[in-house]
Amino acid sequence: MQPQNIFVIVLSVCLLNGLLSPYLLVVYLIAPLWLPDYLPMPLELRLYVSSLALSTATLFVSGVPAALYERLSGLGRPTSTAMYIWLVGAIVLSLPSLNRLNASGSGLVGAKLGRSGHGKNPPPGRYIDPSRLRVRPDRDLDGDDGHGL
Repeated sequence: MQPQNIFVIVLSVCLLNGLLSPYLLVVYLIAPLWLPDYLPMPLELRLYVSSLALSTATLFVSGVPAALYERLSGLGRPTSTAMYIWLVGAIVLSLPSLNRLNASGSGLVGAKLGRSGHGKNPPPGRYIDPSRLRVRPDRDLDGDDGHGL
């Protein structure tokens, strides 16, 4: 495989780590320490920037072993071996987020209605079955029968 194609896979793994990492909350909470104060920062934008910072940190830290390999081997250009080392480093750093993705059981979409981590048999009393929800036509939302104020 070409080194450029391996780098695209490395970037994808790092972005996935930035989105699903359990450490995203920590980076989000310390965001006032590394984000400038003069920019108005809505919560959604702060979460996006925190995710991007975590992805970038994963990319940088996972590239250190590959850079050491290139330096110690004396090669002047990137090789497939160095890129595979970078990919393995990114996967190792992304193991907590990959575990979280696996635990949700439903891929990138996430868990539905409290089924997170419980598979097909959720614990009793914690799952709301949407097929059992019914609207009673004899009552309004305010609790009376619809006759009068």
